[in-house]
Amino acid sequence: MTRFLTALCVLISTLNVSGQQKRQYAKSINIEVLKAIAWMADNSLYIAPEMSFYSKNWLFEARFGWTAIKDHVYRELDYENRGWFTSVNAVYKILPIKESEDGISGIYTGIGIGVSDYEEEGEILFPGDYFNDFEATLKQKNTSFFFQWNAQLKADISRKWILGGGLHLSIILNEYNQPEFPVYYVPGSGIVNIFGNRGDNEIATAGMTITVGYKII
Repeated sequence: MTRFLTALCVLISTLNVSGQQKRQYAKSINIEVLKAIAWMADNSLYIAPEMSFYSKNWLFEARFGWTAIKDHVYRELDYENRGWFTSVNAVYKILPIKESEDGISGIYTGIGIGVSDYEEEGEILFPGDYFNDFEATLKQKNTSFFFQWNAQLKADISRKWILGGGLHLSIILNEYNQPEFPVYYVPGSGIVNIFGNRGDNEIATAGMTITVGYKII
């Protein structure tokens, strides 16, 4: 009987300690809010849900998005971009920023890959008698593959909600199809030639994200 009670006490103690240990994993569904609000203000659409899984300092993300954005890129060109993109990322927590139940809060860095399929349309208008009120609609279609470096910040704002922010630098891996005008924006990757002249189209793009996530586990 004594041995049985001793074994029972040891078992209860073990279960109690295990229950007090922090979870080292979490799953969440995230949504991009920065671009969604910014483009919405310009009568555009940007939807990019994301699924993420955190385990022992690693964060794995999969994102799928749709875009229908408008902008006034050049003086004579009204621009529209419609398409979709998908990407996967693996980032590692290099610095924790606060204690949390699952340990997800921290600063991360890592890499990812993605693909974007999009059509660009530009409407050109040269008013006046000299140009005879010239008007034209130009279209071009691209499928771009990209490699991406990410730097991210994740922070618990409650037991179930996560706020995230990040910067990414991408390299386009294939040639642009741009017979009508220089490619301006690659969905999921960023603005083309943010560091230089848009007319001299290079392969580097850059962007930033702000996300809100809900933990499902």
